[in-house]
Amino acid sequence: MILRAVRLDNIRSYLSQEIQFPEGQVLLSGDIGSGKSTILLAIDFALFGIQRDLTGASLLRHGKEQGSVELDFIVGKKEYSIKRTLKRSKDSVRQSAGHIISDGTKTDLTAQESKSFILSLLGYPPQALKKDSALLYRYTVYTPQEQMKGIIEADPEERLDLIRRLFGMDRYKRIAENSESYAKELRSRVRELAGSISDLSLKTRERDELEKTLLADRKKLEELKNGLKIQEDIVKKKKNEVDELAKKIEQVNKMKQEYSSLRAEFDVLKSESSRMKAAHDETEPKIKDVEQKLSAFKEMKKPESTLQDLSQRIASLEKEEREGLSKIASLETEIASLSKILDKGICGTCRQKVADRDGFKKGIEEKEGEIKKLVTRQKASREQIVKLREDSVSIQTYESKMRELRSLEERKKDLVESISRYRVEITSKQVKMKSLAERINSLAKELKEDSNSAQFKEKQGEYEELRAVREKMAREESTVEEKIRGLNSRLASIKSEISAKEEAKGRMEQYIFYENWIRDFFVKLMGTIEKHVLVSVQQEFNSLFQKWFSMLVMDENMSARVDDRFSVIIEQNGFETEYAFMSGGERTAIALAYRLALNRVINDLIERIRTKDLMILDEPTDGFSSDQMNSVRDVLSELGTRQTIIVSHEPKIESFVESTLRFVKENGISRAVV
Repeated sequence: MILRAVRLDNIRSYLSQEIQFPEGQVLLSGDIGSGKSTILLAIDFALFGIQRDLTGASLLRHGKEQGSVELDFIVGKKEYSIKRTLKRSKDSVRQSAGHIISDGTKTDLTAQESKSFILSLLGYPPQALKKDSALLYRYTVYTPQEQMKGIIEADPEERLDLIRRLFGMDRYKRIAENSESYAKELRSRVRELAGSISDLSLKTRERDELEKTLLADRKKLEELKNGLKIQEDIVKKKKNEVDELAKKIEQVNKMKQEYSSLRAEFDVLKSESSRMKAAHDETEPKIKDVEQKLSAFKEMKKPESTLQDLSQRIASLEKEEREGLSKIASLETEIASLSKILDKGICGTCRQKVADRDGFKKGIEEKEGEIKKLVTRQKASREQIVKLREDSVSIQTYESKMRELRSLEERKKDLVESISRYRVEITSKQVKMKSLAERINSLAKELKEDSNSAQFKEKQGEYEELRAVREKMAREESTVEEKIRGLNSRLASIKSEISAKEEAKGRMEQYIFYENWIRDFFVKLMGTIEKHVLVSVQQEFNSLFQKWFSMLVMDENMSARVDDRFSVIIEQNGFETEYAFMSGGERTAIALAYRLALNRVINDLIERIRTKDLMILDEPTDGFSSDQMNSVRDVLSELGTRQTIIVSHEPKIESFVESTLRFVKENGISRAVV
């Protein structure tokens, strides 16, 4: 993993800032409080989000409602960009949704989804998602120097537990603890099984006694079966005689039943036949009544015209009548005008005198004659219209009669079909009644000849006496069989119980074996494996620690090593001395050597981690002398990581790093200085 750039908006002392990270050894330089460590916390937040020791309230700038961190980095040969945002609510600062850009594709993710993606991308184990998500990152990439000092001074058991989790060795302890729990469960099962098989010997004796009793009862049952077989033959012979008579009586009874059934069926058919005859008789007068009504339509003649033709003719005549009246009115107007001119002897329009009075009179007479013709024609048309309307009424009456005729014809058809159906059904029932009557007469004759009842009673009595003897023997046999069944059932139950108890005994012995194996061997084996793995890690860790320590502390009278609990043992002038009694520079050297050894061992043992090319050191030289500062240069050179980011305000470090990024803080706002 190589960092490319980080962008901060409203994060602690930063308003808006982008920082580019080159490869190689990079120094983040500036005075104390200039905002250098904030860059490292922002990177931590971008990768893993809010954590127990990295809260949203500690990151979001005071007075701002929201902020964000966006980190560009490379893993392998692929470039990624992740962005996380913070929002202030009424009571807290919480992390909101962000995104990841990969191969140019932006994917919006929740905080948990982003963490899962990063853990998978960096090769961290899946269980890291549940807790300690940044644990490996803390001890392989970025650990604040003071936090490392705290680990060195921590309780040995707590430190050892941390080492186990870092190297995945805590699984041996979990396996051992789970095995102890399982062994405890096995002990509980053994106690339960021991209680369930405590009466095994009693059950075995009961089984033996039941088998003896069962043998005696089976012998008695065999004797009963032989005697019962002889009695069965006698009863069977007598039963055959009774059955023969019973069959004959049964046949007679069946005939009686059949006789009664046939009589009832005959009565039903007779009743239905009478009902059909009554319905037939009621229908015939109805047909005659319909035929009488139909005869009234025989003399009815179909009109020569239709209602539509008459309507058209009436409309034409009425139109002619209106035109005639108009013509008469026009002629009367002309006659009045001519008569006026003739009376005055002068035209009221042109003022000329009438020269031809006879001609005027003739014209008036001609128009009067024309009016008479029109009046005569009007009278004839009115008479014709009246006649046509009378004919229309006749046609309507005819059509109504025709509808009535069709209805009567349909009624006649239905009645004819009904009477035909009645005749067919009457005939069918009469035929069936005749057949039933013949069968009834035949059965009545056979029933008169029955004479088996007395003989049957005699044979039945003999049979019942023999059967009573057989039943007594059968009951005794049944009693013995029931006893044997009970014995068999009890024996099967006892055997099942014994089998289950013997199986439980076998399981108990297995559980005892497993419990002893887990307690005496497996749990110890897990401890041995963990111890061997821990020893191997401790040896390599101690070798690297001593190497880094000797490079950083150039005092021949002082040495340091790491014991089997990863505690630092310091010797000075042949005497052990405590870490707390060391100078500030010596404590820093021990913490840095511990940090570098932890980094190297973890990266060597856990191959899938993809952060091996990156190391971040926060104030790693606090209290160092000038010579120790020179030693730091040698240590960094030997580490050989592709990218090492160092946060320090020591100016000497700038002389041996490849790049320097400077930061200043003015008026409470941090910024990078170009």
